[in-house]
Amino acid sequence: MAFDWKQNLKDASFRGVKFSVVDSDYGTGRKTVVHQYPSLSDSSEGSGSNVSTYVEDLGQGIDEYVIDAFIVQQPPFFNYFDERDALITALKKRGSGRLIHPFLGTKRVSVVGQPRIKESFKEGGIARFSITFVETTDPRFPKAATALSGIQAFLDKTNQMIDAFADTFDSALSVVDDIESALQSVRTAVRGVTGFAGTLIASVESIITELEATVATAIQSPCAAGKALTEAYEGLGALMGQSGNIIPNTSDLCSGRKPDGTKEKINTEAPAADGTLTPEQGQSIIQQCTTTMQDYDKDTIQLDVTSPTNAQKAANQVAVSTLAKGAGLMIACRAAIFIDYESSDQAKATLDKVVASIDALMEDVGALTNNSEYGKYGINIAGDETYTALQEARSILITIMSDLGTDLANVLSFDVPAGVHNTLVLAYNQYEDLDRAAAVRQRNKELIFHPGFIPEGGTIKLLSK
Repeated sequence: MAFDWKQNLKDASFRGVKFSVVDSDYGTGRKTVVHQYPSLSDSSEGSGSNVSTYVEDLGQGIDEYVIDAFIVQQPPFFNYFDERDALITALKKRGSGRLIHPFLGTKRVSVVGQPRIKESFKEGGIARFSITFVETTDPRFPKAATALSGIQAFLDKTNQMIDAFADTFDSALSVVDDIESALQSVRTAVRGVTGFAGTLIASVESIITELEATVATAIQSPCAAGKALTEAYEGLGALMGQSGNIIPNTSDLCSGRKPDGTKEKINTEAPAADGTLTPEQGQSIIQQCTTTMQDYDKDTIQLDVTSPTNAQKAANQVAVSTLAKGAGLMIACRAAIFIDYESSDQAKATLDKVVASIDALMEDVGALTNNSEYGKYGINIAGDETYTALQEARSILITIMSDLGTDLANVLSFDVPAGVHNTLVLAYNQYEDLDRAAAVRQRNKELIFHPGFIPEGGTIKLLSK
């Protein structure tokens, strides 16, 4: 039997709304940029060009589909208005949708530009559409530029806290045990992180081990001690894919005072960011940085401020604790803006958790700053600079999270209607996407014990889009 190409065509539709197709045009290929510059070797004589070109390959391009469609009146009612309006509604919906292309099959696409619709008295009973679609992947948190600027901002706040630490910490009266205890707490936090390969966790622990071996030397300089504490956290930054030239070296980080008494400028470079964090990974890091680290010194015996020497030793103890906790919260902020959130509710819960921890540390720092016992001995405990850094970080985090969360779905309560018996049907009815059936079950695993059976009349949680 001869091959009939028409038998392989699909019934065209978008978001479940059917339409007919007159013509289809689509583009595919790679993203390229053509660079032109004068050639030094070509002669102006002859027919050859004196311009050289270089084609830069930027990766795979976005497939584009241009479809000339129509909705026509059909017997027995010869009323095409309802079908036309249904297609218009589908084209106006936000986000991507399922396109069944007559020649290419099922595609996940978004409408680009403004579809054109033509109706005329000369050709009554038909609405003609010209629609352009582009193929899309799963929606992702739109974080690239915003999140990278956020990382730099939180690094800057960490540096402010290192400055405050250097103003308080006295190397001559330092206690190695305080810094070792803080580093050990970072190690405990790293071991508590989930969602990453064991080899990655081991590599981060090795960084902490190297830092622990240098503690005795590091405490000879306030700046080196501050570097040891904050650099331990950059292992978590590496887990998040936020690696790079973050703290180049001790002298660049903080080199003490110039001869005139002013501070050296701290030199840091924003790290490269590679990908996003899953909710499990991000929440795990945040949990460790907001809970494990914030409570790590609760059993530490506080020194009495009864003499200049004891006052300075106590101030050192507080300085180490404050910097360790503050640096941990900056890592939590960096994790929060890199999570690939499933819903706005999830993003808000994360924001609330991190902000609550920042508020708690700000309250502690404020109380320490106003402690008159240290003032008797001329010691600047914690300092306004740490409080200001935390306050500014809090504001930055709220702004970024608000910007990044605008396109996220809300979690809605959904009453399962009669006739819906499995997650595949529900996923198709709600999202026109069978692949989301597993996510529906996962979000409602307390009620849906098997994907083939949803209790009729039950209330489950669904994303709004």
